[in-house]
Amino acid sequence: MKRTVVALAVFVLLAGMCGCASSQSNASSGASSPELPASVSGSSTAKSSAKTDYLSERGYVISLQGEFDAPYSVLANDEARSFVREETGKGTVDITESTEGCAPGQKKVTATLEIVVDEQLGSDYLMWGAMTAFDRTTGREFVTEDPFRKDETNVVNAVDPGDVSVQEYVNNVTVNGKAQAVPAKLTQQSSFPTFIDTLEITVPEDYDGVVFAYGRFDMDAFQHYSEHVAGISSEDELVFDKDYPAGYFKLFFTASNVERDMDSPASRRDPNSLA
Repeated sequence: MKRTVVALAVFVLLAGMCGCASSQSNASSGASSPELPASVSGSSTAKSSAKTDYLSERGYVISLQGEFDAPYSVLANDEARSFVREETGKGTVDITESTEGCAPGQKKVTATLEIVVDEQLGSDYLMWGAMTAFDRTTGREFVTEDPFRKDETNVVNAVDPGDVSVQEYVNNVTVNGKAQAVPAKLTQQSSFPTFIDTLEITVPEDYDGVVFAYGRFDMDAFQHYSEHVAGISSEDELVFDKDYPAGYFKLFFTASNVERDMDSPASRRDPNSLA
């Protein structure tokens, strides 16, 4: 059954430019442009299943935390947000786990992502990248508004550059074989040319399946996302590689980075490489 998407996950990471405060706010809130989407230590059995399922079947490789080359799209600062070119910024990512402030048996897995873009890009352009997170066994998205979940309100507070916007989500996800509500909180801060996203996922302490993904984004990818979510008939269809077209997200990170044996030749490859 077709559904009309009103507001989904706002996954804009780099939407702003030097000297243009109003464009930052609009990019985050969708106020005057095409509406934007409203963007672990487990048992050995769980770890084995996760490693051989969704990630490996699709050839996704976990990159090491730390510094990385961060692709982003340069878009025209117009109503259509036309794609101009792809650029590469300086990125860093750090992932932590903590039980502070959590209910008993729960923990927060938090990724802090910082991107520094080209300072020469002026007010004629928007810079657009994206950050999300999903379950490594099934690919189920954590950072999206679930259109089948009517008892939760998606919160989006978009403010001027240099301040903070906060977006909160709750999704029904099967974790360690049990369906449960999984909260996610995305905090975005921008002070051109630096953009910082902090994404928190609250999960059981014995769950190690959170995968964070980063990539460039543009209006074609946004349209793909919107059309997919508008047409789903089950929340189980909110899956990473269905939500987003191929070729945009190429960097994947986890708290443990267990995919790489640090003594193997493969560990000495470029951490940005998917090969």
